[in-house]
Amino acid sequence: MTPDILVKKMEALGRLCLQLQSVLSAFDTVLDRENSAIARSDIHELEAITQEKLAFGAGVEDKAQKIRRAIEDLASHLQLEPQSEPLQLEAMLDQLQKNLPGELDEPLSKLGHQIKALAAERQHIFPKIESNAYLVKKLLQYHRETYVFWQAVASESEAVYGKSGKAVTAPKKSILTVRT
Repeated sequence: MTPDILVKKMEALGRLCLQLQSVLSAFDTVLDRENSAIARSDIHELEAITQEKLAFGAGVEDKAQKIRRAIEDLASHLQLEPQSEPLQLEAMLDQLQKNLPGELDEPLSKLGHQIKALAAERQHIFPKIESNAYLVKKLLQYHRETYVFWQAVASESEAVYGKSGKAVTAPKKSILTVRT
């Protein structure tokens, strides 16, 4: 493969890394907004944010797939040693540094910086994603428990009323007092 083609493939991989880094960075803002909405118990904002999170998830998946294809393409053209797992960006960078001629040091260095920036963004956001997942799980658990509680209260306080408006069956004790 000519050095020009190789440089173009490395630049394309670098651009994909920057795009994924940008998506992850923007997702960080969405997570902060969702955590704030959870703290305020704003269910409407949470529903809107869920749609945004789905869109970001699709964007991340799209960029990750493109990066995988770019890595596979570059690896096949360079005839890099096969691995049991798909090549990761860091492993690819190590192999490129070992196998490429010195004339490609500058584009390789640029690609290395872009890969390291993406790795740093991933390390920054993944704990936030885990924390957010925990908060959302706890919120759902709380809502389920609240629903079950209010269903139990409603069924315990039911009384059947006749045509005269008087209770045909005595109401059970309830923790709620209802005035009509």
